Amino acid sequence: MINDSPSPAPAPSPSPPHPTDGALDVPGLLLLNDILEKMNQGNTLDEVFEATYARLRALLPYNRVAIALASPGGDRVTLVACRSDGPTQLSLGYSGRIAGSSLEDVLRRGRPRILNDLEDYLAQKPQSESTRLMVREGMRSSLTLPLLVKGRPVGIIFFSSRDRNAYGAAHELLLRQVAGHIAILVEKARLTAERERAQEELRRANLELEARIRERTVLLEDLARKNEHLRTTQEALVSSARLAAVGEMAASIAHEIKNPLAGISGAIQVMRDGLDPGHPHREIMKEVLAQVHRLDQTVRDLLAFSRPSRPSKVPLDLAAVVARIRPILEGDPALSGLVVEAAALDALGPVDADPHLVEDVLFNLLTNAAHAMPGGGAVTISGTALPHAVEIHVLDRGCGLSADVRGRLFRPFFTTKVRGTGLGLAICQKIMEAHGGAIRAENAPEGGTVVTLTFPRSRIEP
Repeated sequence: MINDSPSPAPAPSPSPPHPTDGALDVPGLLLLNDILEKMNQGNTLDEVFEATYARLRALLPYNRVAIALASPGGDRVTLVACRSDGPTQLSLGYSGRIAGSSLEDVLRRGRPRILNDLEDYLAQKPQSESTRLMVREGMRSSLTLPLLVKGRPVGIIFFSSRDRNAYGAAHELLLRQVAGHIAILVEKARLTAERERAQEELRRANLELEARIRERTVLLEDLARKNEHLRTTQEALVSSARLAAVGEMAASIAHEIKNPLAGISGAIQVMRDGLDPGHPHREIMKEVLAQVHRLDQTVRDLLAFSRPSRPSKVPLDLAAVVARIRPILEGDPALSGLVVEAAALDALGPVDADPHLVEDVLFNLLTNAAHAMPGGGAVTISGTALPHAVEIHVLDRGCGLSADVRGRLFRPFFTTKVRGTGLGLAICQKIMEAHGGAIRAENAPEGGTVVTLTFPRSRIEP
């Protein structure tokens, strides 16, 4: 067995106390923020991994950390980074199939896994070679989390301890706040390496072009393709970094606000119920509860935006979805005067989609359309069948979009409403991308705004 570890390091000093309920005090939050900043400074996978191993020990007990990346086809995972305070048995490059393994739930369904007695687990599953090797290393507990970027699994991170019963729900909750950030940094490192490879290819292509420009005009087309690949890779890198920053901020703010809001709401309701029905303060408390509810919805939007969308796809009849939500919207007093017209939806055929997430998207778009017509009016939902996709068009009769608004429409926190988080359309975009589809908005020729949803055609047997 190849030993990929460095010389054995001295046994780590006892770790400081760890959270017992997943919540961090102010010093703990500052420490977590410092850890994330140090991780974000890494450009390569090794730098990100070394920062993870060195810094998280202040918040989590472990003797060994490893990262395995998913193959492009998503059928295997390969160990690409490993660090332990002793000799290792699992060498870099160790690879295993996902299907049928205990890691399938972790990677494909996004479920963390805690094993607090690896010897007992090995006794139950003696065929697990990786567990056997970890036990030989002296590990007795493990905490395994998926690394997801925009709902797509990119790998797994393993934390292992020489002590039994080392991990609990508090550690899992803590690492959930960090795992998404690590996943984005790992993806960023991959994109950086891909960008460097593309730049080197571009450099070689330019040298060859200078030598054979008159004979090999085809190289110009090759160069254009490589430039386009470089541009899209750089855009993906910038988007990944922005998502890391926004997601970290959104999750931190939401978690800090959610519980106090619930306490405030409960206290106000108790106070209101203790007043006589005609007491003048009941109306004041009613307004306070309405404002608390608005803040709570903002928190929910922040959490929805910061969490990856993982659709549970089934063959879905879009016409049936529209028919289901139509009376709910038309009967909403807050959307007075709204009329939803459906056209050419029955012949579209099924798409692979999550019914609940698609309903969320349509609710958001139809609510926006109603707000664009303060005096009420008709919103038309129509469909277009393409060879490999289905398009849904939501058309309102409002004033349309200016060029400035159209360019920023799907940016997080951008809104034209007096009361709004600016996350609704950003969440819709995340949901559509998680389905392998797309969303776009443009001015309709006849006036108003048309938003188009593109879904891949169904490949799932009903």
